[in-house]
Amino acid sequence: MLIRRNSPPELESKIKNCWDTTELEDLYLPYKPKRKTRATKAKELGLEPLATIMLEQRERDIELRAEQFLTDEVPDVETALAGARDIIAEWVNEDANARNSVRRIFERSASIGSKVF
Repeated sequence: MLIRRNSPPELESKIKNCWDTTELEDLYLPYKPKRKTRATKAKELGLEPLATIMLEQRERDIELRAEQFLTDEVPDVETALAGARDIIAEWVNEDANARNSVRRIFERSASIGSKVF
């Protein structure tokens, strides 16, 4: 992996001192070239502000608020909400703290089972 010239110095230091591939992948994730996802499409449709509103969880009637985001490309409230949820899912997936929290939970309490069919 190349370290870009304009990378923040703390990122460069973290990468140079990283010996864990999972941690390295987490560091690189925000800079990784992205393919076009449902979240990307939702952002292009202008649903990122709705995702922010949903994430803040201060709105009592989110369906009513979602109506403000309806367009020809976003024809109904459910489409708007689904797009906003896709954006939130991408944000959570790209958040290193969230990823590490989930990993710790799995390390402590996950169990694996198998069956012969």
